[in-house]
Amino acid sequence: MKDFLAMFLLCFVICYLVVAFGLSNVWVLMALIAAVMAVFASAFLGQAKQLKELEERLRRLEQPEPPQPPEDPESPEAPEA
Repeated sequence: MKDFLAMFLLCFVICYLVVAFGLSNVWVLMALIAAVMAVFASAFLGQAKQLKELEERLRRLEQPEPPQPPEDPESPEAPEA
């Protein structure tokens, strides 16, 4: 909910600025379109990065673990009771 409110506030401020300055200026319109495209592009790139990280993590989890040698109770590495 916090993320939604932050995004809503950002969109509201952008819409207010567009209405306040008007769309008669071509540069304002181009800046608005570039900002919208940048938001979408950064969101998609962030999702792609997160997806790659999750795929790598899943790949590591799916790999079988090498068998562990049985512990020898008489070995010097065994903890003493």
